[in-house]
Amino acid sequence: MKVYHASRRLYSWIILWVISQLFFFDLIEPTAIWGLLGGRTPLRLIFVMLVVAFCLRLTSGTVKRQPMDAIVWLMIIFTAVSTVSWFLADPDAGQENLKWLTTLLNLTVFPFTAYYIVKNLPYDRRLVRKFVAFLCLLGIYLAITGIAEHYRVWLLVWPGYILDPDFGTHWGRARGPFGSSVTMGRLLTFTILSMLMMVTVWHGARKKVLYMAIVLGIAAIYFTYTRGPWLGFFMALVVVAGLGSHHLRRRSLLVFFLIALGALSGIGSKFSIFGDDTLFSRRQKTVDGRLVNWITSGKMFLSNPITGIGYGRYEEEWGRYFKDVKGLEFGGFDGNHNAFLAILSETGLLGFLPYALMMGLLMLQCWRVYRRIRADCLEKKLVILVFGSAASYLATSLFSDVRFHPMPSTILFVLFGIVASLKIRLDSGGDEFLHEDKEAQGGVRSRTAWRKPSVSPRIRPGFASDEGLG
Repeated sequence: MKVYHASRRLYSWIILWVISQLFFFDLIEPTAIWGLLGGRTPLRLIFVMLVVAFCLRLTSGTVKRQPMDAIVWLMIIFTAVSTVSWFLADPDAGQENLKWLTTLLNLTVFPFTAYYIVKNLPYDRRLVRKFVAFLCLLGIYLAITGIAEHYRVWLLVWPGYILDPDFGTHWGRARGPFGSSVTMGRLLTFTILSMLMMVTVWHGARKKVLYMAIVLGIAAIYFTYTRGPWLGFFMALVVVAGLGSHHLRRRSLLVFFLIALGALSGIGSKFSIFGDDTLFSRRQKTVDGRLVNWITSGKMFLSNPITGIGYGRYEEEWGRYFKDVKGLEFGGFDGNHNAFLAILSETGLLGFLPYALMMGLLMLQCWRVYRRIRADCLEKKLVILVFGSAASYLATSLFSDVRFHPMPSTILFVLFGIVASLKIRLDSGGDEFLHEDKEAQGGVRSRTAWRKPSVSPRIRPGFASDEGLG
């Protein structure tokens, strides 16, 4: 019980930390400690408090430190290489803020620390359900905010800075509190997948609310008017339909049907298959611009294949490598639009190989856990949720830079950490809790679903029966 309460407090800190990432935050100021730890939102201050709380529980013995595996070592190597590259390149010299140090924390320190903390916490179904439920609530907020922002229902748009056209980018699209339609769409995908998971578990009024929220979330993704989030959402649905049981597959196919219906009917003019002004036919200049961006990134890498041009120097070095490409219309440099090519060109093979291996091992870990779970239980749906979120994250990273907001990476690596914790639980031989989820078989709660186990004393409370579902 002591271990459970310690884990619950750490999960509470993680949720509070994710909430602090929801809103616009300042770049790190180089002139004061408060610039490093605070700003308009206490994102970095809460992070420090989370790490301190975790270390205290490690030293007290309430949380047991797990052995370092290849994934953690690759995280350490990639973080070290990127940090040394940033230090030597010094891209923030003479700037008003430490922009590139901020992106370095968003890409490495924040998500990797979240993964390590969650991995070391004992797997507990009750806490996992609470975290996924939090993602559902987050999705409801983002969906309502995105639709209200599109229709200018100012009463439902909060915080107020969302209405400022000078805030962020992509004014006129659904940007949410992030000031970015790409980040908005990416997180809406994560949360819709969480809702698809929970509608197979919850029942009654909560289930109906989730169905309505899924429809609102799809509409909010549409109102981002950005191709990347739609492609990421499509990839996530393909993964869920391919790996899910008939419960998840049926609901993901229903979402496909609703989208196809909207395209055929012309309800969504920007996504309709009729007409010329669609989401995928307009803004051809941006498509050409990304191709030019990729070609230029390739030139940067080829000129410095081992160490790269230096972390954060992409913008400064752009002019040296850019040349007009025949047949492609380029409207001017507006930043990097491919996270993988940014890592490759800025840190070279020394940085890219550890990052690529790390992501590959994380996906392999999820696949192995998925294969070990035979029953249609909460854990199997959870792994499918992580697979879908990762597919969306990787797909959208081909068309945008994930380093400029911490929330997508943090949530994804928390989910990766939950899978790692589940793997440790399975490796210890404790697989009694992987029974088939009765609630998912029709949404009817049986009289025995909440009874304490009356058999084998090996079975630990919170795992073996539906009582552990919270």
